[in-house]
Order: sequence, then C-alpha cells, then structure tokens
Amino acid sequence: MASLYANLKELHSLSLPNQSNVYSLAILEEMEQNGGDASDAALSELTNNRAKIVLAALRKPVHLFSFANRENDRNQPFPTDKEIPFTYIPHQAEIIAINGFYRPTDDGVQSSLIIGIAIIKPDESGGTKQYLNMYSEYDITEKDMKLESLALNCFSIELGFIPYQLSHWMLFQGNLQPEMVWLISGSDERLHLFKENRDSHTYEEVDIGPFFPELNRIFPSIVLWVDIMYDQQKHRRLVACGCECGKLLFFVTNVVNDLPNLENEYTEDFSSPITSVKFFETNKAPFPPPAILTQMNINKEVEEPLEASVNVIVTPSGSSSLVFRNVLHNGLTTRQKLPSSENFDVVTCCTVGDVTMDGIDEIILGTYGQHDPETVSQIFSERLANMLKYSQE
Repeated sequence: MASLYANLKELHSLSLPNQSNVYSLAILEEMEQNGGDASDAALSELTNNRAKIVLAALRKPVHLFSFANRENDRNQPFPTDKEIPFTYIPHQAEIIAINGFYRPTDDGVQSSLIIGIAIIKPDESGGTKQYLNMYSEYDITEKDMKLESLALNCFSIELGFIPYQLSHWMLFQGNLQPEMVWLISGSDERLHLFKENRDSHTYEEVDIGPFFPELNRIFPSIVLWVDIMYDQQKHRRLVACGCECGKLLFFVTNVVNDLPNLENEYTEDFSSPITSVKFFETNKAPFPPPAILTQMNINKEVEEPLEASVNVIVTPSGSSSLVFRNVLHNGLTTRQKLPSSENFDVVTCCTVGDVTMDGIDEIILGTYGQHDPETVSQIFSERLANMLKYSQE
C-alpha cells in the first residue's frame, strides 16, 4: 500500500485568475441510469456517467472539471476542464456561491440539470444588490442541450440579504412527493428556502416554517454552514448549523407526518466562528477497495464497521476540530477531538471520503494556508502519507 502512495503523480492543476471561497465549489453527482431516455443521451456532454466539479472564481470564470475515459483504454481516465460562459453575471459582479443538481423527474430518472449562482454587484447609488441566478434546461430542446445553452437560460431572483452558503437538499415530508429545494444562509441571520414552482418552471422563496420548522428563526449570528441528513427510514431529519459567533445548533425533527415536528434541539458554544459542519455514518458496510489495487496485487483486509451511529464533524476556526459521536442518542454530550487538528492553519472546510483506499472513510480537513503552486503537490503528498500512516496504526 505504501508503494501506491510513493507513485502518486499529479494529473492536473487548475489556476484561477482571482480569489475563490469555500462556497464556490460544487459537485454535480453523476446521473442515474434507470433505463434512460433521449434526454440522457443529449446530456452526455454534461454527465459522461461521472461526477463533475463546478468551480467559480470571485470575478469569473466558472469551470466544469471532470475525468473522461480514453477511447483506447477505459482504465486510463484523463482530466478535462471547460470554462462555462454563464450569462447575467456583470463584469463588476462577484460570485459568492455556486451549487447545482440534477432535478429528479416524476419517473425517478435524473435528467434536468439546474445550477444556482449567488452574486453581488454594485448599484448606481453606491450600495450593492444581490441576486440568485438559476440556470436550467427548461425550454431547451434536446438538440440544443449543451453547456452553452444551459449558461444562457437564466432566471434571476433579487435577494434582500447578502448570501453565504448556497446548498440543495432533498425534502422528505410525510406522504408528500419528495423534491429538491435550495437553502441560502443570509446576512440577516436567517436561512431562506426556495422551492420549485412547477407551473412556471422557476424557483421562488417560500415560508420556511411549514417545511423546516427547526430553521424558522433568527439565528444568534450568520449561519456559515448547514448540513442535513435523514435516518435510513426517512422518519427523522438531522440538521446541524455552525454560526459566525461560535454557536453550534443541532436539531432532530420528525418528518413522518405532512407537518414536521421538532423533537430535540441541542446547542454548544465555541470561542470562534464555526466554518463547517458535516454528518457522517459509521454503520455503513465497508465498500471494497478499487479494482486497481487488485490489479497491482495489493490486498488489504477491510475492517469491520464500527458500532452503528451518526456523527457530526465541527470545525471551529480558532480551536481543535471535533467529532460529536452518536448524536441521535447522545445529542452533543459525547465528543472527540481530532488529533493534531490545531497544529495547522485555520480550518475552513471538511469532508469525509476513502482517501487511503482501504474501504473505510477518513475525515479530511481543508485549511486556509496559502502556498506557491510548486509546493502544493509536495505538501499534499506528505500529508497524504501521514494520513496513511495513522490509518495503519
């Protein structure tokens, strides 16, 4: 396994012409192929059966990044990136946040791509105006269903607050049809909900109370990050909110009925802004190592899963990052500090994934530290090697 990391090579790097932020990167999950239809083929440029990354710089451009297969060798993917010329983003405007998803159709096949971009621009009076631009494939014929066509098909909503995190979530609620909705955290210390108007094929802000009663409030400060997950039965919704003032809020809401009911609410105070929160499970069956390890005669036994639980990562900017364990049963009473997480720069984001390729997820923290492009690859390789070392201990 160690030799695998010794042979890691950088495949691609993308330099942005100006600054970005933690809200300006989004993952577009690959489409489900449940039989498919003509629109699936028309979207091949966007999907190619792989997840894609959309990355925006503060003052543009916006890039779509993915891996494609070589025609003569499907086991040798190569990186591709393409600039997307989104319209209705003036030269003076700044991109604050970007996100996107494939809208499920009534038959369950994901076929309609929607991308949201939150921008802020100066107005004539010397102040600013904020907008949420929605780019969708509505009213685009299958023949024209390409990146350029998507970028031109814009519906813009003026916002009465400065946007922060833009996220999308599947809304499960009693016997109602599940649907994808947008959440935006604002400078007004509220979370704003945008739902689809099926008649006009647009999104509009609606009262958050009937759908997320736990979020129908003025928060102690700006919500810098929100994460949501449901239990396996889709009976309870878990929501974690990290605030600029350092307060963590955790909610458990019963969504069995058409009117959700808040069951439990927990809070915890930290001395610095909470930059990110992330739920993850330790009851998932380990997934098998990738086929490439077998081809290289590298065999590693997959460990047994830990005791079933839902956990949440919390990253205060001025102290150690923490994991609150088994939050459905313990609330926020059982915590574990991530070793050495205070030894690096300010943590700005986190995620969970199988970086060491052993079938078990690891926690990855992103920090503010800035380095020359020549040293980034070396630093990443060193930290990846350390992660592998700790995972084997």
